[in-house]
Amino acid sequence: MKTRILTTLVLYCCLNLIASETNKLFVTINEWENNVSDFTNGTNEYLPAKLFPAGNWGEAKNGIQLSLRFDKTGYTNGEPITATILVRNVSSKRMPYNKFYVSGRDGPVRFVVSSASNHRVEAVPMGENCSCMGADIRAGGQNKFLERLDKEFYLTNDTYFVQAYVDTGFRRMCAESAKVQLTVTNVLK
Repeated sequence: MKTRILTTLVLYCCLNLIASETNKLFVTINEWENNVSDFTNGTNEYLPAKLFPAGNWGEAKNGIQLSLRFDKTGYTNGEPITATILVRNVSSKRMPYNKFYVSGRDGPVRFVVSSASNHRVEAVPMGENCSCMGADIRAGGQNKFLERLDKEFYLTNDTYFVQAYVDTGFRRMCAESAKVQLTVTNVLK
């Protein structure tokens, strides 16, 4: 009990210090506008981009900023490669973006994957059913998505550069994450 109280106190002090420096913490919200943030999960994903460089943040476009990260940088073939994506509103008003869904894929964020030799990796053919839904995020909020990259692309023995993007809903401008490098190694059985 004492440890939990001390941890909470330290977290509170740290958050106040950070808030005084940046005056901004971001709240993760779900599609029903409920706060689902977990400030104790150790990821620091609620911090501004400059204080959370592990988020691999891209530049904000039309008030939307995108983060892409993986649990690790190296995977073996057949191992799940789950991307964590944050779509964040860095403006002072509610901002739109488009959720693009393709049947058979996990979520609304799209990816560009290229090999170390700079060849674009084509996505695995999926169903032809596509839908684009308008969405928005309140000021200071962010939506979180988990997507399986290995379901969307054939990734074999190589090093890859991955970038996530979403349409910001304004003149077909896209918000992009920074490029993230990961390696897939074939394992002989």
